[in-house]
Amino acid sequence: MLTILEGVVEIEDLKVFLDEIKRISGEYGVVIQFFDAGKVAGESHLRCAVKKGVRSIESGENISSDPAMEILLYASGKRQINKALSMGVKAGRNDVVAIILGKSEGAIEEVKGMITQRPVLKYSNSKRESIMNFFDITEAEVEVVGEDRIPDLVMERVVMLDIIK
Repeated sequence: MLTILEGVVEIEDLKVFLDEIKRISGEYGVVIQFFDAGKVAGESHLRCAVKKGVRSIESGENISSDPAMEILLYASGKRQINKALSMGVKAGRNDVVAIILGKSEGAIEEVKGMITQRPVLKYSNSKRESIMNFFDITEAEVEVVGEDRIPDLVMERVVMLDIIK
């Protein structure tokens, strides 16, 4: 079961925040990952990353031994963990999308309690520059496929992670 939550979170101390996520994950036996919403090109982007991350672990072709990190790698379209981490959260105010993989109402409620919910998941023009820079999308690519297909270009990067090794 996949749950996707979106909104704003204020992180005073990143280590404390990450430790809390780890605690919730362990306590409820779920996978939790937070993403910088400004680098998420919509729900299908995350669903594809989760599917690819789970599949890579099941096939033994994973890069990371941590399922949350494996999903982050796919979502970022990058094979280097340090580059993928820049798609995560940071100290301060963050527009976030969080995924919870597994079935646990307790985990969902705890994560909901960390987020001031508001819509930030859907691709919008306000995300254009951030997404184009992060995913190395060129203006030439956009000219070929059209402005409204930028999320498709992101999905292409996610899918290509399996091919480029």
